[in-house]
Amino acid sequence: MSTTLSPRQFVWSVAAFAAAALPATLWLPAGHSALLGLVVGIRLATARRRPQPWPSWLRVVLVAAFLFVVINQFGNILGRAPGGALLLSMLALKTTESATRRDARLLVTVSLFLIIAGFLMNQSISALLLGVGGAAVCFAALEMLSRPSVGGPDRSPFGRLAFGEVGLLLALAVPLTVALWLLFPRFSTPLWGTLDGNNGRSGLSNEMKPGDVRELMLDDSPAFRVTFDNGAKPDPNALYFRGPVLWEFDGETWRGAPFLAANQEPLPATSAQDLSYEVIMEPSDQRLLFAADQAVEVSERANFSTEQRFIRFRQISELLSYRARSRLSTSVPVGRLPGQTRKFALRLPSGFDPKTVELALTWAAESGGDQRAIVRRAMQHFAEQEFRYTLAPPEILGSNRNDEFLFESRSGYCEHYAGAFAVLMRAAGVPTRVVTGFYGGKYNASGGYLLVANSRAHAWNEVLIGDAWERVDPTSAIPRERIDESANDALGNNRPAWLQGIYDQVDFASDWWNRAVLGFNAARQAQLLKPFGIDNADWQDLVGVLALVVAVLSLTWAGLVWWRSPKAKADPLAASYQRFCAKLAKAAVLRAVDEAPRDFAQRSAQALPAQASTILEITAEFEKLRYAVEPQSAQIQQFAERVKAFQVP
Repeated sequence: MSTTLSPRQFVWSVAAFAAAALPATLWLPAGHSALLGLVVGIRLATARRRPQPWPSWLRVVLVAAFLFVVINQFGNILGRAPGGALLLSMLALKTTESATRRDARLLVTVSLFLIIAGFLMNQSISALLLGVGGAAVCFAALEMLSRPSVGGPDRSPFGRLAFGEVGLLLALAVPLTVALWLLFPRFSTPLWGTLDGNNGRSGLSNEMKPGDVRELMLDDSPAFRVTFDNGAKPDPNALYFRGPVLWEFDGETWRGAPFLAANQEPLPATSAQDLSYEVIMEPSDQRLLFAADQAVEVSERANFSTEQRFIRFRQISELLSYRARSRLSTSVPVGRLPGQTRKFALRLPSGFDPKTVELALTWAAESGGDQRAIVRRAMQHFAEQEFRYTLAPPEILGSNRNDEFLFESRSGYCEHYAGAFAVLMRAAGVPTRVVTGFYGGKYNASGGYLLVANSRAHAWNEVLIGDAWERVDPTSAIPRERIDESANDALGNNRPAWLQGIYDQVDFASDWWNRAVLGFNAARQAQLLKPFGIDNADWQDLVGVLALVVAVLSLTWAGLVWWRSPKAKADPLAASYQRFCAKLAKAAVLRAVDEAPRDFAQRSAQALPAQASTILEITAEFEKLRYAVEPQSAQIQQFAERVKAFQVP
């Protein structure tokens, strides 16, 4: 078979890679996806005019360029995300040198592996559907590559395969796939639990730099979903899901205090009035468990810190379901280190934001040091002055960022207001910290849960008054008429009802997928055989049942294959001749397997001279009918009657 590729075969091999790479667009940075598409697009556009591989020097330059892009985006080449991005890049470059059938088959085969590896990054329904489509195109390309380069059939990629047979093969594969998914013993933690070491997929880290929250607010993907017990449906506009607590400020960036985050506090006492709910959290590669307001209990093994947050012992590298209880309150206890937390909450770098500090000192003097009065003054200031809430504020480039925000631009989003408020309060002597997390959400009527998307990311403040941290949200002071439509668009508030309904149904499907498929873990698998009297099934029980299921399926498949296999049609002429041979065998004249009828007849006539003429006549009649173009059924019937009448001594 020729090793060269026809243009059609080359197009299908590149299309297989492109289809296999589509699931990667769910997690790969958009710029990297665009660069991959550019390289593959140029290769396809120039393939007919210039089918030979690109020059070696150009491919070396592209390898170096892709390495630079991967390292620049992910910080290294180790881990799931950078490793997957590097594999995609090298496969894209493989298309620039593929000119033989062997190259194309290698490209398509590795593309199939790429689809499997993609599920280590994203296991959503979208990834599954894109993966199935990519696999179909890859198999189509392999079928195309099995044809001759010249003179082959010019039909659809599945031209050689009957659709009924393909459907049957897929139908046969489904039961085995389901059996393996249900019964193959699962590990309590995934084999791919090694993390990438980045700031996390949730986008909320222990730092808040200019633009961090805005970038997250433009992401409409789910962060987590909350299902409240007993049909409870609290007002989402009153729910604050506390995340990282930020203490230290260097004039530009707010950061957490690792010492306070790691210090363990005794768990609060629970009460009957606590809100009980289940959280299904998307992978974040962090350890923080989100809970509403003042969290008092979670089902996961976690540390309860001085900041009144639950921090899991292991990072969240896969979909996580946990139960939580919260006290709906605007304040949280100060904890066991009131002196140290107060000290942290009053720190300000020297030399920054002199106008902001001067305004705060004025308020402190006018209020006589009354902390609550200072807080009210700040909120009144944001409400009465011409401050606007917008996701596209003027860029602040100076070193005194809060001065520029409070006295010049007066336009920003929650990050600006929370940061400026904290500086004002600390300068006025009110211990204050910045809290980032998520605010509110949207109820999904179909699923009965609260969806909290990444676009609900928010920053607010907590001020220490007495022995409790009280929540203050300076953004809430902005009148509604001074909130730009861009912010409402980001939160989905301006969607038409029909479009919101579609969003709800799509998310409901994703929630079902998370619970029924991705949420099927080792604990649920251990209870799978409970209806059959096996509690907490171990791996031996599961393997035993799996072996039984595989045996039943194998027998079913064998029976189906036998049933569908073509059956030899009954040949009455051959059957009559076999009866004739059987009668001769009774007289000790056996026909050899490779013996022709005429030779057998002559040998039989010599052995049985009394019947010699009859034997030769019957054999001659059989040969005449056997080699006739269309023997008449009456002739075959007469031959059968003559064989029936033939007798041997």
